[in-house]
Amino acid sequence: MVSKSAGSLYVLIFYAVVITFILGLLSAHYWVFDLISHFRLYHALGLLGLCMAGVLLNKKKYAIAAGALSIVCVAPVVKYYLPTGEEPVEERLKILSCNVLESNLQHDAVLALIRQEDPDIFVASDLNQAWEHTFKALSSSHPHTIKRVREDLFGIGLYSKLPFDTSDIVADKILGVPAVHAVVSQNLPEPLGIIGIHPVPPFWPTRFRQRNAFLKELVNLELPTAQETIVIGDFNSSSFAAGYRHALRNSSFRDSRLGFGWQTSWQSRVPGIRLSIDHAWITDGLQVVHREIGPDIGSDHYPLIVSLGWVKTR
Repeated sequence: MVSKSAGSLYVLIFYAVVITFILGLLSAHYWVFDLISHFRLYHALGLLGLCMAGVLLNKKKYAIAAGALSIVCVAPVVKYYLPTGEEPVEERLKILSCNVLESNLQHDAVLALIRQEDPDIFVASDLNQAWEHTFKALSSSHPHTIKRVREDLFGIGLYSKLPFDTSDIVADKILGVPAVHAVVSQNLPEPLGIIGIHPVPPFWPTRFRQRNAFLKELVNLELPTAQETIVIGDFNSSSFAAGYRHALRNSSFRDSRLGFGWQTSWQSRVPGIRLSIDHAWITDGLQVVHREIGPDIGSDHYPLIVSLGWVKTR
């Protein structure tokens, strides 16, 4: 027989999990709710556990509610695992994106990964003077660069094997922090625009609004870009956040994870916590040939590796 105290504790935990889940659905309105929203899959696990516990504790109504809500939590993720139905295409370009973390001392690990993956394009977030010095080792393999070095976690750089048709730093005053933009076309079916980004994390009201404004303004920027474009980097947002969803929905981009799974990229240093906040958005003429999360390089982020081709019907 279940004790009264056990039943009461179960109900208390049930409502705590449900309330935090609901608060996450309100991520458009407050920065704390935005942070909560990123943990929806953890809410799903908690609700699944409450469903099973509810059966054991004879709390059938709570068990049914918990089971139903766990499905609601997981439902938005299912589409990333479904086949896209796209016809296979040839890989034409590989991009490696890393938030290298300015305090990370494992510079050799990052250089080893670049040499191993041999990307055509390398985008580095958290680019400070120490990392800029390290990446001078890429001057032979990736001689074409555009970068903004900063000591405040928001430096960013783009290193390319291919020459730039055009390149520019998107002004800090527009997005709050810099973004790098370049167009490449050598040996490609048509020119490709690459935008490397790293908006601020949504801690505190000001940065919450700034991160959302960054993503909103990004998709509305009038850049001397190519017909097809990829936006890649540390977005400091999962796709559960309203700011992310709104920006993507109102853009000409789609999420590169479709058909490749959820692919969590952060946090590498805290066991049990893995969120998907490093992303790549692509336009309709591009197709993802391969997408994966790379190994631990000493940063709190795992690297993102994306191989692209061009849709055959174009």
